[in-house]
Amino acid sequence: MDVLSSLLARFRLSGTVYCRSKLNAPWGMELEYPKQACFHVVDEGACWLGFPGDEDWLRLESGEMVVLPHGDRHTLNDSPGSPAWPLDRFDKVQLVDGPYQLEKRGDGRLTTLICGVLDLEHHEHPAVTQLPRVLHVRRDNPWLRATLQMMAREARNLSPGAISIMTRLVEVLFIQTVRYWATQEARGSGWLRALSD
Repeated sequence: MDVLSSLLARFRLSGTVYCRSKLNAPWGMELEYPKQACFHVVDEGACWLGFPGDEDWLRLESGEMVVLPHGDRHTLNDSPGSPAWPLDRFDKVQLVDGPYQLEKRGDGRLTTLICGVLDLEHHEHPAVTQLPRVLHVRRDNPWLRATLQMMAREARNLSPGAISIMTRLVEVLFIQTVRYWATQEARGSGWLRALSD
């Protein structure tokens, strides 16, 4: 077993598809997952990722994903600086045999998101703590495109077994993202840098 596979096996990774969101601008949501990782996939439209006190915003296009390994407090907005609310301020629809769907019915552009959380049993391991607060994978990445297309298809159709498939795909996405960042994007020293050697 290679080093990264061995390391991830020790983490006892467990993914959960948290919700699907259909949001018409204007909208903004506040999110925080202490001691958990979370991810956001833009299935349709676009949005902006921001952090409290940080004036820099990250634009996310359709077919892109971000992973927040530390679950830091953040917002997703239709545009930078739009007011953001906790999730309980959104309309919630329980899908049949599936995750719930958040909705915000405005007059503006539609954005569809797939979001989830990941439990890492050893979240204090240096290989996790040394990850940046955001891992951004763009849509031109071929492995991401294939996995996200499968997840989006399952999320739209919710055929029997869809939730189990999506949950496994969450775990695959996390492993793919960490592998890509460690081998292609990592900077500095330590565990992550060693993985690219």
